[in-house]
Amino acid sequence: MSLPKFLCVGTSKSGTTSLHSILAQHPEICLPEQKEIHFFDNDENFKKGVSWYEEQFKQAGPGQLVGEITPDYMFYDYAPKRILDLLGNDIKLILMLRNPVDRAYSEYLFNVRRGYFDKPFEQVIEEEKKFDLNKFENRHFIHIHRSMYAVHIQNLQKYFTNSNHYFYIIFEEDFKKNQAQTIERLLGFLGVSQQTLDLGQVFKPAYMPKSKWLQKIVYQPNMFKKVIKNFLPTYKIRRKIKDQWLPGINSSKEKIPAINPDLKKLLLEKYFFDDIRKTEDLIKRDLSVWLK
Repeated sequence: MSLPKFLCVGTSKSGTTSLHSILAQHPEICLPEQKEIHFFDNDENFKKGVSWYEEQFKQAGPGQLVGEITPDYMFYDYAPKRILDLLGNDIKLILMLRNPVDRAYSEYLFNVRRGYFDKPFEQVIEEEKKFDLNKFENRHFIHIHRSMYAVHIQNLQKYFTNSNHYFYIIFEEDFKKNQAQTIERLLGFLGVSQQTLDLGQVFKPAYMPKSKWLQKIVYQPNMFKKVIKNFLPTYKIRRKIKDQWLPGINSSKEKIPAINPDLKKLLLEKYFFDDIRKTEDLIKRDLSVWLK
């Protein structure tokens, strides 16, 4: 069986679900049906061993380029070494980056929809300090640290060279405005042929739920969920329920609340200004648009 030749290791809430769907259409690329395998960051999966990980790519055809998209990998100090030890330093890494405050706030709203908490963003940020940042099970309660890109890129660079051969960065704003060109360049980086792919798909549309109870039933661990899983064994069906059926029946007419401009400015100054400048130095790109 094959192991991945490329990984998208970050970041969540930056367009990686759309990227997965687009790349999965390419005949020369094999991605697992399930986005986010969480092998290198989740100890429970990592302990299952290499054979379990290889099994996730069993559908790979002869000559296909195998890859995986788990945008949480870059958030954990231990994940890059695990990647290097198994996949070697020839692995190609992809990062998708977004304005750090917008990314953090989007993830906060995402976790509210999933029923992990129902608190103001400011309170969730303050409570983040009490969680171990390097524990996988705390991922739904950490937002600011996950947007501090310089910290995570520096950790990646301890193990991987930041070169055009092995390290590719996509910015969410480029992905939205110049999607065709962005994908064309990415396919060139991956070394596969240029193909006409459907770029117009929208995934995980944001919404405010009517019933918080129903969201918790679907997303939180519970006995009902375990029973239903036995009747809906395939990932594809379960994913369709979460991403299409649930928003269809449980979306309210309430508008998604925008982040307060004053709060956004405060967060930029308090948490992200220095990190953005460090990120600029690390990736050699002007990011002043994020400071506005």
